[in-house]
Amino acid sequence: MMGDRTLSIALIVVVMALSGIAVFLAFSLLRTPPAAAEPSGTPLPSASQSSSAASATPEPSVSGSFTIDEGALQALVEGIRLRASPSTTADPVATLSRGQVLWATGRGERHDGFAWVEIQQEPSDRLGWVAAGGPNGDPWLAIVHDGAIGIASGADVQLYDPTSEQRTWITSGMRVDDMAFAPDGTQVALLDPIHGPQVVPIDAMTRPEPTTAPSGPAYGPPAMKWPSFAPNGNAVAFLEGQDLLGLKLIWLGDGDPPAIPTPATLHPLSWAPDSQHITSAALLGAHEDGAETWEIVVAGSGDSALMHLTHGRGTDVSPAWSPDGSTIAYLQALEPGEVGLALMDADGSHQRTLLTFDGAFSTAAQPAWSPDGSFIAIAQSLEGYSAVVHLVDAHTSEHLSIPVPSHECSDLTWSPTGSRVAFVCMDDQGRSTAYFARVGDPNVVKLGRARHVDWARTLEPLKVGEAH
Repeated sequence: MMGDRTLSIALIVVVMALSGIAVFLAFSLLRTPPAAAEPSGTPLPSASQSSSAASATPEPSVSGSFTIDEGALQALVEGIRLRASPSTTADPVATLSRGQVLWATGRGERHDGFAWVEIQQEPSDRLGWVAAGGPNGDPWLAIVHDGAIGIASGADVQLYDPTSEQRTWITSGMRVDDMAFAPDGTQVALLDPIHGPQVVPIDAMTRPEPTTAPSGPAYGPPAMKWPSFAPNGNAVAFLEGQDLLGLKLIWLGDGDPPAIPTPATLHPLSWAPDSQHITSAALLGAHEDGAETWEIVVAGSGDSALMHLTHGRGTDVSPAWSPDGSTIAYLQALEPGEVGLALMDADGSHQRTLLTFDGAFSTAAQPAWSPDGSFIAIAQSLEGYSAVVHLVDAHTSEHLSIPVPSHECSDLTWSPTGSRVAFVCMDDQGRSTAYFARVGDPNVVKLGRARHVDWARTLEPLKVGEAH
């Protein structure tokens, strides 16, 4: 009897031990892993900044798969070939340009001594693979992180870090109306109507140079608007004039600047990802009823004439090239008081209206593509001095709407990772204010007085082990 009791007690102890182990394993499996920390912005990014990317640096191996974080990448060299697969010997799907923004799916493979990263390009829905580096292990791609928001208000420029909420001044004694950051995040183009345009480093204080102020024939300095860096960083395009505006180039590359025959316009320009073509809106004339005809045109380096992409008696303005270069978004006037967000292929074919809404044109309300090319930001003015910023799906026209307690929003700019959107809006007193919003959050953050905003980026070379 005592032996039976001892055996029963032993069985009970074993069962309890096994139950405890099962409960521990169940809780371990159900426990949610901690979320990855969002890369922190920096108010003064510089070329030397580069953190070790442990999550993006698998152990070297001759072959096999690896993972990296999904997100924006940027081409650091010219002519990277996009292949259908790492092992294919067929012609490349596309050839990429330096500065072009790509979107990594998170998958990687090693083949023939190279590390290959899978890329998804929207809105063309193009999938392919690119080599992450050269045979000597030098990186060809960089991970893109959000930097600071640059705020130009007609005075000195400040940078605002959304993560730390720190503000840093980068000019002193200037009157900057507009600005644009370089693709590598180390320089900024400043448009100062008194001291002229400048391209300066953003990690040092800039003061006005003792140069002769620009002047016009009768009405003082001409207006300078909408600076935009070419994706490869070799040039800054901006518009200048006193009535209609003409293209001006600040050339930063080697050799002579390209001749691009862009028209006089009143609307923002857009660089193609190849840094060789610019699209804009050309005024063709006015009709007896006072209506103007504007068409979307494109011109390339060395072209002798403009190529008209839209044709008709109407208003097509504010074109914007998609990150993969396949599509151009633009605004069109439909019925009186109705605006359309339209798309077309880069050669002008397959024109279609993606979304319509009530409103009127703002010359600065250019559509803005998200870094992955899947969404387009556009603003709509409402009655009662309010507005809505729509984030529109480029395939389905479904959209998220962000209400704004202001009016006539423009200067829409995505953060480099696509997690936030910044913009400038006008209030009922004619004062312009900058805001930003996180994607998926209907609340906006007020940044203060601003005429224009732009979002800086920092680049971290993508290292996936030494090539073999």
